[in-house]
Amino acid sequence: MEIAILPDVDAVALATANIVAASSLAAGDEFSIALAGGETPRRLYEMLATEPFLSGIAWDTWNVWWGDERCVPPTDEMNNYALAAESLLSKVPIPAERVHRIRGEVGSQAAAVAYENELRDHFGGGNVPEFDLILLGVGDDGHTASLFPGTQALQETRQFVVPSVAPWPPYDRLTLSLPVINAARRVVFIVVGREKAHALRMVIASDREDAQQPPAALVRPANGVVQFVVDEAAAVLLTGAPA
Repeated sequence: MEIAILPDVDAVALATANIVAASSLAAGDEFSIALAGGETPRRLYEMLATEPFLSGIAWDTWNVWWGDERCVPPTDEMNNYALAAESLLSKVPIPAERVHRIRGEVGSQAAAVAYENELRDHFGGGNVPEFDLILLGVGDDGHTASLFPGTQALQETRQFVVPSVAPWPPYDRLTLSLPVINAARRVVFIVVGREKAHALRMVIASDREDAQQPPAALVRPANGVVQFVVDEAAAVLLTGAPA
């Protein structure tokens, strides 16, 4: 586990953009990335759509996926695809066929089956997809993607995509399962804001033997790297963090 504590949101976005660019370059001709939803990564996406990243990244090598989605239309402001489309995808030359939107508007069950099939077709048969990079956030309760504390989705071991129910609206969601997230070559958590300080400390300090550990603490890629890129406000409760 690697933790980078940076002064503010812009510094976090820049550091993460550099990680994304380096991961894309290292992947070569095919780069698979799962984007995070919510407002936290917006500044990152905006930055990737500007120089030096705009002309420095081989966008035609990208295959863009999502870690989770809310079951709302793609025009809804709560839709994760909508955020990425507005702040990144509409501004960079990624071929349309390489953007794999989760069609949550059809309902969590149907959308999970469809996305599972798309992942299997793309990555090959029964093999667990191995993403080059998965971007994630951490919720106030320690959830990540749409893997919420105490939910059945955390127990999934066979399916790649599972329906999930959030404790707040929009309730119906779907998410990549832990086996898929833990097969990634690199996972980057982006955490900003003082309101995330308790959750971040809870995740970082989580005991592997604790049955009640938060979902984000269960992200432990077997052969990959986990990085936390956080601002000073989010890190304020971590030992040794800036006051």
